[in-house]
Amino acid sequence: MQVILLNQDYSYINSISVRRALRLIAKEKVTVEKYSERIVRTVTEDIAVPLILRLVWRRRLWSKHFDHPDPVHNRPSKEELAL
Repeated sequence: MQVILLNQDYSYINSISVRRALRLIAKEKVTVEKYSERIVRTVTEDIAVPLILRLVWRRRLWSKHFDHPDPVHNRPSKEELAL
């Protein structure tokens, strides 16, 4: 079973495993938006399996600059902007 992971602005990021979802909940990095009907039983407690999670802190996608092999896709340099 997969759990849907959303960014803070509710945009889709990825589908993750239930195990990873429970780890993120334990670390308080996500909030649960919706639970499924399934339950995971441990020795000490019963845990409802999440269906949709939302990150607490916004993850900036594509925030790091990288040089694309094709120069057409790179940002213009300061010299090119001055022209």
